[in-house]
Amino acid sequence: MKLKYLIISDVHIGTPEYDSVRKAFLDFFYSKGLEYDKIFLLGDIFDFWVCPPYEITNKYKEEVSLMREYAHSAKLFYIVGNHDWQIWEALADLDIDALYLIEYYDWRTKTLYVHGHQFDPLLRMNPIVYKSWLAFGTYLEQLNRLLRPLWTQLIDPILNSVNINSRETIGSKVRALEKGDQSKVHEVSQLMSAFRQNAQEYREKRGVGKIIHGHTHRSLISLSEIDSGTFLKKEIVTYTDEEKQFIKYVLS
Repeated sequence: MKLKYLIISDVHIGTPEYDSVRKAFLDFFYSKGLEYDKIFLLGDIFDFWVCPPYEITNKYKEEVSLMREYAHSAKLFYIVGNHDWQIWEALADLDIDALYLIEYYDWRTKTLYVHGHQFDPLLRMNPIVYKSWLAFGTYLEQLNRLLRPLWTQLIDPILNSVNINSRETIGSKVRALEKGDQSKVHEVSQLMSAFRQNAQEYREKRGVGKIIHGHTHRSLISLSEIDSGTFLKKEIVTYTDEEKQFIKYVLS
């Protein structure tokens, strides 16, 4: 029996600027969602930087309901990203029967699924912090989940007072370039090169054959790295266990 896999990342549900994409997201799942046996959501599906968890379930009821439905018909893997890491606080309200993970490793194919912010050079300026993440990152993020109640009371008020636009990532630079800011051409090129190098080094350190991620909003399919791009451009990646070939589609 041929199994079909779907990979989607960076929908940013909750950002009014991308409301038009939500319709494409809904239309796609209504028409094609049941075709897939496993669905990998590679982070930043929701954007809690813009719309906090307690508002998502009220403002975006149809999207949440749809994801609940497909979680019952397919195996749903939700890899948490930097824009939706607060999802741990929203699980009871979302009630989406998914496997929520920092990363997922398929030992049969030696493939690692992550969001990708781990490799963002703008989020890794301090080499000491990065080396600590390489050694203890997964454990630290799991600890962060346990400490969320304390974090919510002490740190979130500070973060919420920071202008969203100051939280720069490689994705924000790419979006600025695609909106016509040509001053970002050289910077984006350098950042993307550093990102790919960081991903390669991490893949080699972990001894995995392939890394699949989102985050950059710049799609790529190579032998060792699959960048699923972003659903904001209506990009998806599919795979079947028979053909063993990753294919990127841009939805019409």
